[in-house]
Amino acid sequence: MYVITPPFYPVFSKNRGLVRLPISKCWGILWIFVCSHQALQAQDIQVWKEQDGLANRVVNYGLQSSDGYLWLASMGGLHRFDGYSFLTLLAEEGAQKAFGLAESRDTLWVGTDQGVKALDLKIYEGVTFSVPAGTKSGQIIGVAADEDYQIWAVSEAGDLLCRTSDFRWTRLLSPSHTQGLFGEKSKLLISGSFLWLRNRLGECFRIHRQSLVVEGPYFASPNLSEGSLFLHPDHGVLAFGAQGVEQFHEGTGKFVSLWPELGTNLCFALHDYQGRMWLIGEDRKQFLLWHQGVKTDLTQSFFDPKDNTHLNYLFEDRSHNVWVCSNNGFFKISNEPNSFQQLLTPAQVDFPNYIPSFRGMLEDAKGDIFIGGYSGLFRWNPQGRLQRLFDNTIPFSPYILLEADARHLWVVSEGYGLLKVNKQSGELAVMADNSGTLDRFLKAGVRRRDSTLWLGGYQGLWTFHESTATFAPVSFPFGGLDVGALPINHLYTTQDGHLWVSTDKGLYECDSASVLRYYGTHENAHAPLVTQVIHSVLEGPKGKIWIATGGWGVLCLDRNTGQVKPYTTYSGLADNTVAFGLYDGAQGLWFGTNVGLSYLDLTTDQFQNYFVIDGLTHNEFNKGSYLKTRDGRLFFGGVNGVNVARPSSEGSTPSEKHRVQITQIEFLDAQDSLIRIQSPQQIEEGVRLPVHTSYLLLHLGFSDYLKPEKNRYAYQLEGYSDQWISLGEEHILRLASLPHGDYQLNVRATGAKGNQALSQFSLPLYVPQVFYKTWWFITAVIVFVLAAAFLVILQRGRRQRDLANMQLMIATDLHDDVGSALVKVAMKAEMLEEEVPHTLETEMSDIAATCRKVLGNMRDVVWSIDARQSTVPDLFDKIREHVRHQFQSSAFSYGFQFTEELDQVNITPQQKKELFFIVKEAVANVLKHSNGSEVQLKAHKTERKLILEVWDNGEVASLPEGPGMGLRNMRMRADRIGGTLECIAQPGFLVRVHTRIV
Repeated sequence: MYVITPPFYPVFSKNRGLVRLPISKCWGILWIFVCSHQALQAQDIQVWKEQDGLANRVVNYGLQSSDGYLWLASMGGLHRFDGYSFLTLLAEEGAQKAFGLAESRDTLWVGTDQGVKALDLKIYEGVTFSVPAGTKSGQIIGVAADEDYQIWAVSEAGDLLCRTSDFRWTRLLSPSHTQGLFGEKSKLLISGSFLWLRNRLGECFRIHRQSLVVEGPYFASPNLSEGSLFLHPDHGVLAFGAQGVEQFHEGTGKFVSLWPELGTNLCFALHDYQGRMWLIGEDRKQFLLWHQGVKTDLTQSFFDPKDNTHLNYLFEDRSHNVWVCSNNGFFKISNEPNSFQQLLTPAQVDFPNYIPSFRGMLEDAKGDIFIGGYSGLFRWNPQGRLQRLFDNTIPFSPYILLEADARHLWVVSEGYGLLKVNKQSGELAVMADNSGTLDRFLKAGVRRRDSTLWLGGYQGLWTFHESTATFAPVSFPFGGLDVGALPINHLYTTQDGHLWVSTDKGLYECDSASVLRYYGTHENAHAPLVTQVIHSVLEGPKGKIWIATGGWGVLCLDRNTGQVKPYTTYSGLADNTVAFGLYDGAQGLWFGTNVGLSYLDLTTDQFQNYFVIDGLTHNEFNKGSYLKTRDGRLFFGGVNGVNVARPSSEGSTPSEKHRVQITQIEFLDAQDSLIRIQSPQQIEEGVRLPVHTSYLLLHLGFSDYLKPEKNRYAYQLEGYSDQWISLGEEHILRLASLPHGDYQLNVRATGAKGNQALSQFSLPLYVPQVFYKTWWFITAVIVFVLAAAFLVILQRGRRQRDLANMQLMIATDLHDDVGSALVKVAMKAEMLEEEVPHTLETEMSDIAATCRKVLGNMRDVVWSIDARQSTVPDLFDKIREHVRHQFQSSAFSYGFQFTEELDQVNITPQQKKELFFIVKEAVANVLKHSNGSEVQLKAHKTERKLILEVWDNGEVASLPEGPGMGLRNMRMRADRIGGTLECIAQPGFLVRVHTRIV
């Protein structure tokens, strides 16, 4: 063991010398600085000019409409701002210059250089109302609207105009009443049942809104530049003048001095949600903040005097931002209150050559807070006394602080390993490792119930026994790994005494001797996680384990069920890289991330996020840098200092004041022309997209303008998928190649601080079907096909009838003409047979026989083509007739077996012909070649076939082949009608033909 004795330095030491200031005075100066800093809290400032989308940088007026958009009246027209981009209106009508705005019943009234413009906020179309006849100037510099739908306007020349509920314009005041001194920025003010107007001379006019009776003038102190009125929630109508601020006294009808200490040349004021007043003065070049009797000049803080910026108007949005309309752009000043006390900031403490980044924290039994960082070790006592315990030149960083005894601390450090520090003197004792195995770069430590310190570093895990001051490496074999040899990120002990070891290989739950469970991405994990990179763990209410990860947000592990619930930026977390978690002991958890501090309300399961604009020293937080004190204070350390807060119960509930919007839709039509939809009514009605849309962009917006670039969006496409898909901070949604169907696109949003819109935006989408898949096209095709088939069938029927008629005619002609001729030839041959010489009798007999044979064959042909005889019974009758004729003079006996079910079967003329000739050929073969004595003809049908058989009992050794058998002809005829022919030689001889029937 060796000792380092550093000098003691108070917080305000400079150049490493001792500044002899009493502690009370030091803290007095520090407290004044902190209070001043909080009074000037408006650090997040942005400005928009022409390069950002403004048509003209001279912005005269602005307001937030009921639909959440910001509207600006500029010298380049009217602008709508959604937090990301500007939409310019009125420019198509000659770039009207806009000077004033007022909203009433979904209508925006705009004072322009061409009169009063009424813009419908649903369709973004409007009408310009010319001023009444006799009005000297058409340039309207101020407008106001009341709940009775009366519109008030004042012209640059001094005319006061009113558009009553019957849509008529009335001139109430002319320049002769006001001497034409209303000025460029005269403001109309509605207070109760009156309208107020003031000119440069300090003359104030009051008009009854119902009777239109003009009262006054009431005189207030004149302003050297321009006069204005202001309505204060506590003090009523106020006028700014050369003597400060004056209040109108209803009883006396006079203005009396209220705050003369505000000074001269005040032009305008904004009373914000914190009760503070933002003031414009000194010819609109001075920017002041006034609160509780203290006036602070902010001009140099916000505006560069070299820009010659003139302030025209101020207004506050629902996110508490202050918006400044000027001649040199449009400014946003974040006006969030400081929610945290700041400690150890660079402005409070000297950090030569070191980053003011902090890690380990501890509260001892006396209530002293010890804070470690790259710049040394500090002590902050309950009385507010801050001390640095040792010189910041010592090259190590206190990572974890642990209680040793009443006088000492254990410091787990990067660079010197384990140290013992005297809390009073700052004396350091480095705990030497005799074995030489201890990693000097430690970043995790925990004190167990047996007073044993468990230490973790880049090279593994060790124990330190306080009684013997000895170190011992720890070996935890598990799943082929030694957990004790892994780089350790964090150590934590739960109430059941288990040790939780966080590594880049997962999370391990251990006792003093072994690993009990593993949580990670491997198959043997007790509960699977989405990542192995675990930064820290925390035991929350109901024994749940909250796991801070490096890139996957926060995971909530239920030890009873083994279920893991993720919390990411989609859930409202500030960032997915989380350094630590801290339970506030009430109903919330705090998580330090890389881009902000997140508070999770366990009752609502909603996040509230905090950033630099809320009073944080920086948005980045460090591992091990958190503490909850016994009195409920919460300490969070990170870059640039330490943040102190008390537990919050406000949570993040859905906001009624913010709305999610679809600000613009773009897609390509069927001709590939870009279609852009911007009016709310058209967007709400939905979109009919062309077939196979390959380009669909939806611009999203959220009326929380605190940090629009940090707003997060998610969408659901009903009809395609019920899943919500996170867009993160991307505010443009791209959809492509949607199939045919009706969809509903739902969009929801979350602000930078975690507040959600109370309702989501729903957009109907319809993608038509490609024409060849539409019902009408399919119906038309079916009708066309059926009509074509009908025509084909009709034509075939006609052709068949024509063919049948032709066949009948041919049959008739053959029977009548050729048949009669053959009969005559046969008869003459028979008659001449008796008259011719004996040598010619045989020839004449052959002629007569041939003619009668040809006549018989012709009759068979005529019968086969006769369409009138096309049934199976007709075929069977013909077969019977032919068989009887062939076998009547032979020695064969014959028989027929034709079933009755065949009587109702129809066959085609072609089938009838070919079947008859097959039977005729088979019978002829029996007569010529069979040595049998019996012939049988059978016919029956199966489900779809007609089977015809000719059998004789003759004995055949093998199937005969030759030209005389006619088997080839029979097979050819069977093929013609789509049938088959079988010849079976034993027993007997069988000819069987199959043909299909309908």
